[in-house]
Amino acid sequence: IVLILDALQTIIPVGLLAALISLRKKLDITQMGAFIAALGLFVVYLFWETKTQYMFPPFLLIIPFSAMGWALIIPKIHQLKITEKVKKLWKHH
Repeated sequence: IVLILDALQTIIPVGLLAALISLRKKLDITQMGAFIAALGLFVVYLFWETKTQYMFPPFLLIIPFSAMGWALIIPKIHQLKITEKVKKLWKHH
């Protein structure tokens, strides 16, 4: 379970950054403010705050933005046909 949670600590911010980069020109100022707030909360979580009790509520705000980012990333991965290459690599092992 620790391995899964460690992976989530990487997956969630990557999705957040992907959403912020992909949607930066499509969002109005209020929506961009929410993204920037979520990103700022993540930076505070990453570098400063170590008590989970303080960061759990803001981290819940980050999860939907991360999902938006991954919804944009996954079709691009399929377009690159990386998944087929990965499947071929797994067959050889």
